[in-house]
Amino acid sequence: MRVREFEHIAEVIAGRINKVPGVLETETHIAFRAYSRHDLDAAFSIGFETAD
Repeated sequence: MRVREFEHIAEVIAGRINKVPGVLETETHIAFRAYSRHDLDAAFSIGFETAD
């Protein structure tokens, strides 16, 4: 699920998902930003020349 505001996570998890019959537990993983493969490669290859 996605929420517009970080504070809404607790409302959705505790107030809605945990009340669904059959849901025994949940795990919450939070990502604040998503980066493209190109951006990640550029960020982690700083100072290294490509072998091309």
